[in-house]
Amino acid sequence: MSEFYGNLVEPLNLIDVVSIDPHEYRVRYTYVARGRKKCNGEAIVRTIEQNGINLIESIKTLNGC
Repeated sequence: MSEFYGNLVEPLNLIDVVSIDPHEYRVRYTYVARGRKKCNGEAIVRTIEQNGINLIESIKTLNGC
């Protein structure tokens, strides 16, 4: 997920990942944004399988700063 948030000061830290269905997850995380502001975020992450590898298809941000 850090690749989708490339403008972060520090890497994204996952707190919790809960499976909603086989290819959808509710993810809680923390990160440090520009200006060194620490933020908590939550998103729905959809994955897709290609050649036996799970890849992120989309990220829908639910909250954060």
